[in-house]
Amino acid sequence: MKTKQILLTAILLALLAAPSFVTGVDTAGIIKGHNVLRLWPYTPVAAEGARKCPICSGILPAAVVDAPGPAIFDELLGAKVQELASCKFIVPSEQRRITYAADSKEDQAKIKSLASLMGADAIIYPVLLRYRERVGGAFAASKPAAVVFHIYLLDAKNLNIIWKAEYAEEQQPLSENILLTNLMIKRKFRFVTADRLIEDGLNKVFKNFPPCEGTTQ
Repeated sequence: MKTKQILLTAILLALLAAPSFVTGVDTAGIIKGHNVLRLWPYTPVAAEGARKCPICSGILPAAVVDAPGPAIFDELLGAKVQELASCKFIVPSEQRRITYAADSKEDQAKIKSLASLMGADAIIYPVLLRYRERVGGAFAASKPAAVVFHIYLLDAKNLNIIWKAEYAEEQQPLSENILLTNLMIKRKFRFVTADRLIEDGLNKVFKNFPPCEGTTQ
């Protein structure tokens, strides 16, 4: 009996130590239209501290993001959404890219205005909260990569949330968590880059992304 209790305790501790994979879905089933505007990632800068999320209820923590993070996240997200054949994704030019403000209402007005200008039926609003690159090599990293991101799909008219997803992972060595065997095998027992963590996260959360249907407005 004592051995069984020790084993159960060890399994519980391993679960608590596991990398965090969090997904949440709030969807009406489809996107009413085909045109989906993809915004530049919002990253709450550390100087501003925690602040209210411009389009979702709740407070976002200050982001801890290495310099290339937003551009890499944007590139990988763009590649992922192109796999969704039912939707047409619109990306604003550099001149029309939204610069997020400190005021949530101002951000909402900017997003609505841009969506109307670009003829969007829905909006992908990505939020990057953590991007830390691996320090060291693939087999001997002194600090593993870590990423945290949220993705919101919004109705273009009123910014209601159609679908949402969250993903967080800080890679751990197998020696620290015996439940990571399958994941480590998939990654060939290597410490991967932050880019790879984002790719794995996008592949996971987009399995539930709703399709686009109907006619554009």
